[in-house]
Amino acid sequence: MFKDKLVYEQIEQTQCNERYTEEDLKYALTYPPRFSIVRVNTIKYSREEAIRLLKEIIEKDYKHRAVFPPKIYYHPVFQDVLVLESLGKLPLSPLSENEVIVDARCGAAVLRGAEIYCPGIVGCPKGLSKLDTVSVYADIKGKCLRGYAEKFTGEKVFLGNGEACVFRHELFGPALSIKGIGIRLYERVFDCPNLNYDIIQDLCFVQNLPSVIASHLLEPLEGETILDMCASPGGKTTHIASLMKNTGQVVALDKTERKIGYIKENCARLGVTNVNAIAFDATKAYDENGSTEKPPFAGEIFDRILLDAPCSALGQRPQLFNKMSCKELKTYPNLQKKLMATAVKLLKRNGRLVYSTCTLTKMENEDLVTWALQNLPLKEVKPSIPGFSSRFNICSSRQNADTDTIGFFVACFNKIE
Repeated sequence: MFKDKLVYEQIEQTQCNERYTEEDLKYALTYPPRFSIVRVNTIKYSREEAIRLLKEIIEKDYKHRAVFPPKIYYHPVFQDVLVLESLGKLPLSPLSENEVIVDARCGAAVLRGAEIYCPGIVGCPKGLSKLDTVSVYADIKGKCLRGYAEKFTGEKVFLGNGEACVFRHELFGPALSIKGIGIRLYERVFDCPNLNYDIIQDLCFVQNLPSVIASHLLEPLEGETILDMCASPGGKTTHIASLMKNTGQVVALDKTERKIGYIKENCARLGVTNVNAIAFDATKAYDENGSTEKPPFAGEIFDRILLDAPCSALGQRPQLFNKMSCKELKTYPNLQKKLMATAVKLLKRNGRLVYSTCTLTKMENEDLVTWALQNLPLKEVKPSIPGFSSRFNICSSRQNADTDTIGFFVACFNKIE
């Protein structure tokens, strides 16, 4: 699971105060959550319209599969959330001697419902033809050389059974230009719906539930000025904008024009019009002589700030192999503290600050909160949403939509005098 075994020692306790063994953690993180979450694009659709259209999309997708479509239902607390409950891990075995190897990134996407596209395929048998039955595996450690034609003996994970949509020479020929679906799986080791943007278009946004919760805990109001400090690809940005009903302004920062491009694309797709996306290093976003219009900003101009901080991402699922080193892991808290200190300077007095990460380490979560309360003019606040305290740590421990998620941490603060 972890290339550096010392990383495991940094994993903090779960929400239930139980301690994962390394094997437990490996199992929990190797597979995605059984529950897929979509946030309804309330700018364009009602919940009722969304659930009807989503059912049609899912039923069409599952025509190619050997299992029934997932159940779709409303989340009991969050009115803009639909839950898709799949079967989860299935007791499948390889059916074919035709072994196809995909890279780890492709394998992780497949476990979350994606198709197998040609660029992700790194190995397959000689003479593979269209419609041949195949069994597909992910190369966990990246040891399979592209074009490999024999049985791969390295560490691999079985993904499912399906049929080839292309010939081998199209995958590894001199042109290497083919980009469509290479293998279509009809049996998957983990049942998860395919929810890429081409399928759902402007209907909804695929998000892990904790990411949706983080925006709700910010409790944005119509007409406010809100900052999303590390915003790409724009899931939380567009959610905040929709909660504000396209009023006021959401300033979305990220370091590169490429990342800002993702935010703008998602805003355009979803019909969000109140976002100002700017390529800027958020650690340098404050200047006492700054502007109220563009970064660096003057102090105390934002009503609310979301800091979904860069982190070690150890809570993400699925992870087939994690290359994080303990040395690299320990660089994150310094960056998170810089961002937190900058956020406080930009936040109005009594304004709300939500800090979140998608990781499981104490140094990036609980220790960071302790540091902030000791060094910055902040107090923890309990959100008005029922069932949530000032901070919580979600981890994949129980089989329901609220806890079978990625590992995630959220803390809520108000700025004091």
